[in-house]
Amino acid sequence: MAYANESYASMLSKQQIDRIAESIAKQYNYNPETMSIDSFVSQFGARINIEDDDAFYENEHGSCIVYGNKNFEILVPRSTAALRDNFTIAHEFGHYVLHSNAGNNISENDVLVFSRYGSDRLEWEANWFAAGLLMPRELFQRKLREFSGNIFWLASYFNVSTQAASYRADYLGWNF
Repeated sequence: MAYANESYASMLSKQQIDRIAESIAKQYNYNPETMSIDSFVSQFGARINIEDDDAFYENEHGSCIVYGNKNFEILVPRSTAALRDNFTIAHEFGHYVLHSNAGNNISENDVLVFSRYGSDRLEWEANWFAAGLLMPRELFQRKLREFSGNIFWLASYFNVSTQAASYRADYLGWNF
């Protein structure tokens, strides 16, 4: 079992990661109105496992465990809110795509574990990926105008927290 560390970072810019996430969303027809994020990532071999809090927080494993191509597991604690879980699932999918090369960087009899703790470059990149996947630029900007900048409506439309929608709006240069 290998634990991912800073050496697994893609070192791509925030804009490049944003474009990768948006490209995947577009290529595989992800739309927050018609598909849940867990259904979307299951197309890529993800298994979403909801764990009781005690098991989740005591488990030494991470939140994403990659076994190979189209074979990975995302762990989510039972006590977190659904909107938070959506971002978590997209974030962990970001690790799978960016940091394991969609499972292709895993040797035959090994697994790659992404820790649930930390604030290093790996985590930033996974957050950037999640934002770009869940809230693609063009659709987000169109909905910002349509909803007159109402962050609550935006968050509801994209099935994310208001904090995630606010960060995305700030990143895209929307001034309230």
